[in-house]
Amino acid sequence: MATPTSQAPESVPMARPRSSTGVRSTTSATSVGYSIELPQPSRAAPPTIESAVGGSASTPGHDFSGSLTIANSGIHTGTADLYAWGISDPRETGAPMDVRAVGLQVLPGAAFKAPDSDRGLVFLINTWGQAANQSVNEYDIPIDTNGDGVADFVVVGRDLGFVLTGIYDGRFGSFTFNAHTGALVRAFFAEAPMNGSTVELPLLASDLGISPNGNGSGKKEGITYQVAAFSIVPGGMVDVTGSTTIDPYAASVSSGDFATIDPGSSASFTLTYHIPQQNHMPALGWLVASIDNANGAAQADEVAAP
Repeated sequence: MATPTSQAPESVPMARPRSSTGVRSTTSATSVGYSIELPQPSRAAPPTIESAVGGSASTPGHDFSGSLTIANSGIHTGTADLYAWGISDPRETGAPMDVRAVGLQVLPGAAFKAPDSDRGLVFLINTWGQAANQSVNEYDIPIDTNGDGVADFVVVGRDLGFVLTGIYDGRFGSFTFNAHTGALVRAFFAEAPMNGSTVELPLLASDLGISPNGNGSGKKEGITYQVAAFSIVPGGMVDVTGSTTIDPYAASVSSGDFATIDPGSSASFTLTYHIPQQNHMPALGWLVASIDNANGAAQADEVAAP
């Protein structure tokens, strides 16, 4: 678990508006009621939502492309953000840090004011419960970059003030630590809305020693990650998920689409996945993050890969 250190966090200098600019409910009210559904027998679409996925193989045996429509049936403007869905975790306690789904978004390095050869990464953690302030929790993401089954880096979501000064201040940060030395590599401000069920933890691929030419030691592609969530207040609860593997420079499924949607309007995302890479490093599909939605599952809708 994180211990106090000292390094000023960075803001994520996105050129596009992030979800923090949208309307956010500070209660569990469903005033922003849009989400998406992939029609299939096991899931009944909400009666107020109209959305569909359709597609075909653009290169037979290699790639799939489909269109996902997202509609806003609420009365306020909201946002939708696309992630590669890597982990699904069952409901256990329903506590604020009981993990439900985890995804990773890959953005061009320029989105983080980094070189083109770099990548901006954002981990999304969606929980079954809700937290009035995520500072009552800690989320650790151990990352294995060389394939030896041992974490080389840990991305930590924790109260910003505690990590930097030892005093809680209610803000949430994303901290990347070298797992072998304990050194802080980089710190960012995290997205962790009040009274919410979603945490977004940014970092750079270069923070993990990842480049287009491989990871620099042992395994030449891909990272393996999982999530360990801890309750700080009231304490005593831990949730550890399974793991997944993804190559940020050659992910099997697309991510990074973003839309601001007015009430009564809709937007469309193009979903793509590369079949050979999906066979090699399978993703569960996509997560559409809508942090203005009701707490819990509605803030990260799941779209299964074909």
